Amino acid sequence: MANVLIIGANGAIARLVRTKLKQNKDMKLTLFLRDSQRITDLDTSNERLVEGDALNQSDLDAAMLN
Repeated sequence: MANVLIIGANGAIARLVRTKLKQNKDMKLTLFLRDSQRITDLDTSNERLVEGDALNQSDLDAAMLN
């Protein structure tokens, strides 16, 4: 199973990438964004939300751990 981190997960390009990657059920997606409440259609079987600041290295490190 491949793990993919999508930074800025609510952005226009990220939403397109997410839609495409969700078609492959062997992908585990980590959606990284500032406000996790902006994602309302989370598929908990292969997606997880991480809230943080992309300019903060410790936030990014935490998102990449799992």
